[in-house]
Amino acid sequence: MIAALDTTSAMLNWCIIHLAQNPNVQEKLSEEVSSNVTKDGNLSVDYFTSKTDSAYLNAVLRENHRITPPIALNLVKENVTDEIQIHGETTIPKQSLVICDTRSVGMDDSIVPNPDLFDPTRWLDKDQIKGRKGTPAQVLDHPLYREPFSAGARKCPGSRVANYEVKTMLSQLVLDWKISIKDGKTKSWRDIAYFNGLTVQPTVPELIFEKRA
Repeated sequence: MIAALDTTSAMLNWCIIHLAQNPNVQEKLSEEVSSNVTKDGNLSVDYFTSKTDSAYLNAVLRENHRITPPIALNLVKENVTDEIQIHGETTIPKQSLVICDTRSVGMDDSIVPNPDLFDPTRWLDKDQIKGRKGTPAQVLDHPLYREPFSAGARKCPGSRVANYEVKTMLSQLVLDWKISIKDGKTKSWRDIAYFNGLTVQPTVPELIFEKRA
């Protein structure tokens, strides 16, 4: 229920804010969405099931999660069995407390150039992806970092519902409307007030919706 409601609404709100603040990203997404409309005027099923057809949409969602994940959650685990070696370089002594914090990695300017910039092409540019290999930045392309829902037996059971909810709602919004912020003063996501409770829920500024032709 949390994944299907609270995290989904927080993610959708942040996505709308980022798109309103970055009209070039919004227009590129609109072009992709428009190219996946069927003859009867509906969005095609393939758009939501094919990663190729929805490459830019997935990149937008991935960039949204890097900057403004819906949950600010750090996992704390105790190493109770034995010392652990990571890549033969780092040793975690037995009985150490380990904090798993993924957001700091995505906002580290030594790993992500200009981390405050909402740039979905980070995940599409083959040269950028290739350039991350063999560097500390390659962690960004690790399967467990790419997907916010974890993987395997511990993957969030609500992940598919949450994904399809956000994709369908955001796609239909961008297909039908051009979205902008009314006062034009909030230029950066850092200008947005938010409440950090169960989820990180932004205070969405007053928006303008213009009907697309």
